[in-house]
Amino acid sequence: MTEGLMTSDGKPVDSEPVGSEDQDFAQMMVGAAKAADSDAAKEAPAPPKKSAEAPYGYKPDGTPKKAAGRPRKDRASQPRVQAPKKTEAKKDYTEELTGLVQTLWMATAAFAPADAGAIQVHGSNVVKAWNDLAQENSQVAKGIEFLTTGSMYGAVVATTAPLVMQLLVNHNVLPHERLAPLGVQSPEALAGLTEQTVAGMASQAA
Repeated sequence: MTEGLMTSDGKPVDSEPVGSEDQDFAQMMVGAAKAADSDAAKEAPAPPKKSAEAPYGYKPDGTPKKAAGRPRKDRASQPRVQAPKKTEAKKDYTEELTGLVQTLWMATAAFAPADAGAIQVHGSNVVKAWNDLAQENSQVAKGIEFLTTGSMYGAVVATTAPLVMQLLVNHNVLPHERLAPLGVQSPEALAGLTEQTVAGMASQAA
């Protein structure tokens, strides 16, 4: 029987056997190891992005992705695309060009009937061609605007041509019959108009 500690009256005193401190330390180390394993399990690193089992990577919950996701786009690498500029509608110069052709015809009808006939036959094609060119060339468009709206050249020619033709008819340079459709009057009619005007002025002065 192993001797132990006893009291003064001979009663034995309970005591732990030698080496119990080592057993307590070992149990403490085992508990610490289990706690470390538990913490390590909680802080386990995320699964790799790709593997043989998950060629498209893993989801945040650790399950494999079924398909590849869309690649991220870097705004800095994207080409800058400017918004298309608004194109203004081109002006149609058909009316203005037609007016010029008509003025030219009136100016040549009295002096060169054949030229006036050529203008009458080909005038519409000329108007279309120059109008199409004005749509593509701004300088041509400015020239047409200068001759029609930007200056008084067209108006001067249109108003002066009938007077010139009338004077030529009055002096028998051009026949009245040819220019009558253009509004040219006979010399006799104009002479009578002048006589009436003079008579009216004389009566007012009396």
